[in-house]
Amino acid sequence: MYQEKLSFRWIQKIRLTLFSVYNPGELFLTVDVSLCFHGKIVSASKKTDKLFPRLSVTFSNLSVSYRPSNAYNLFHRLRTLFKDKTKLLLGVISCHTFFTRSNIIIDFTDNKKMLLATVVFVFSVFCTGQETQSYNKPYYTAAVVEYNALGNASQDDPKDILRMNANNYIKYIKQAANMHDLDIIVFPECGLSTIHLPQQREGIRPFLTEIPDPKKSTVNPCVDTQTEYLEVLHILSCAARDFAVYVVVNLPEIVPCEGQGCPTDGAFFYNTDVAFDRTGKLIARYRKYNLFGEPGFNVTRKAELSVFDTDFGVRFGLSTCFDIFFHDPIMKLVEELGVTDIAFPVAWFSELPFLTAVQVHSSWAYATNVNLLASGYSEPANYNGGTGLYAGKQGILKTTISFIENSEYVDPKTHMSNHLLISKVPKRIRNDQPAIDIQNTTKSTNPPEESERVFFPDYLDPYTTYLIRETEVNRTVCDRGLCCQFYIQLQTVGAIPDAVRYRIMVLNGIRVFFGGRTAGIQVCAIVACNNSSLKSCTVPIDLKKPSIAFKFIRIQGKFNNTNSLYMPNTLQNSILPLNVDTYEMKKSYLNENLTHVQIQTKKEINNIKTFGIYTREYGLDGQAFTQSS
Repeated sequence: MYQEKLSFRWIQKIRLTLFSVYNPGELFLTVDVSLCFHGKIVSASKKTDKLFPRLSVTFSNLSVSYRPSNAYNLFHRLRTLFKDKTKLLLGVISCHTFFTRSNIIIDFTDNKKMLLATVVFVFSVFCTGQETQSYNKPYYTAAVVEYNALGNASQDDPKDILRMNANNYIKYIKQAANMHDLDIIVFPECGLSTIHLPQQREGIRPFLTEIPDPKKSTVNPCVDTQTEYLEVLHILSCAARDFAVYVVVNLPEIVPCEGQGCPTDGAFFYNTDVAFDRTGKLIARYRKYNLFGEPGFNVTRKAELSVFDTDFGVRFGLSTCFDIFFHDPIMKLVEELGVTDIAFPVAWFSELPFLTAVQVHSSWAYATNVNLLASGYSEPANYNGGTGLYAGKQGILKTTISFIENSEYVDPKTHMSNHLLISKVPKRIRNDQPAIDIQNTTKSTNPPEESERVFFPDYLDPYTTYLIRETEVNRTVCDRGLCCQFYIQLQTVGAIPDAVRYRIMVLNGIRVFFGGRTAGIQVCAIVACNNSSLKSCTVPIDLKKPSIAFKFIRIQGKFNNTNSLYMPNTLQNSILPLNVDTYEMKKSYLNENLTHVQIQTKKEINNIKTFGIYTREYGLDGQAFTQSS
């Protein structure tokens, strides 16, 4: 018995021509589609046994209406026609399909060896100015996973680790696809290999996978029986195909090489993202350009710009973790290619008070007005964690950061916290129409008292600071030519001596990161500290101390135009950012050198950890870092 599960999701009345090509083995449907979208012809190709349109078929010797109730009848008749093993022009099909998803089981029973056919559909859709319902749909459904990898890199076989995690990914794909009309799911950086790879290249090498270039050839590891692919690619390709979902994963890649520029061990090692479409075809590959240390790994000579188009009308860019803090390639995706949605595997090392994972990701998405699908590696005791779906200036859709090694999704082997987040994401295709409003459903709560999460402390010595002692502040604070005006109204600071204290913090300089990378920043913010010391500003708020209520905050300044990105920077004691309905940020161009930026609250807020403006001056990257004066 051959059992086939079909998921079909096509839209619009179309004309198509059906050809058959004999092939014993398995039934595949190869679909080449041309659609008229916003006045342009776009094309896509699918080869799948999982997608099939609801259709009405008329041949000279075959007439049947395809519906789930008589699907077996259609396939039986088609199989009968294919038995002559010749290429047949079967006829013209008129197809009405609807934006619905349904699943049926087709059972083929044959006492003899089953001979199935390869059916090739060529769709021709003429540009009539009407768009399909899927493209008109104002949102798509996305999932991201806060995930801690299985396996111990120092003890387990590397191929076993990759296989275990790939198979574990299937559970999340299945759960998300069964619960929702899922379009795309993103998994974290290092989620297949673990973040704890060996430091030496000879130890890293067994974890690496050769990944074909999807720009040079059609690659579908699930159905291509002629090419040998590493098992992990086959597993993931088939998972995307089985559940008809776009899947984005990160895994370490090897590229054999020789000659000038090639490493002495004969290969480049890359930290690589790949994307599979609903049919399991590999459609995009991106090699991380901005490494966070990562000894043993290489980078490409210039940053790759990797994008892929989807059947729901959204073009995605690929970028990884530390890329978000630099201009290339992620800002080029937005500025040069007009990408509005980023699939973003990440293993972020959170730092207080300005650079925790969800804090950075949400502020970057807001500043660029880009949808960011950030899937984070979760290991609270190793500084890692932070996952979310962010809808540009509409703010957070869903987000999480793990504090302890248990949650609603607990792996029995490691007891690490894994969270599956699913949300509708508003499309940003049309500049002349606002995206639909989708509410933030994340609940902000205080972290547990027995939290295992740790944070790196920022180096705050170069900042110019002012310790707030009054309940109303109207003050200008300057640092190396950057002057920021602060107007603050608050309660309880003067009345309770042991309450959480707040500092105004201003910096105009260059900061350094692990691995020696430097970056230009301008910061104007207020930060919660557990006492009057600067060091106490780099840890979470002490829950035993009385909280402070801010009735109003306004921060403004004139910031440099040094190829800059001006971002809000907000954080609550929950280590989650503020919702965008609690503040507003404005900027106005003054001249070729300066931009005026202002951020202010719209309602009273309690338990703020950080609130301010954080500017990245990309034009100053690479300069010597600023030290305390």
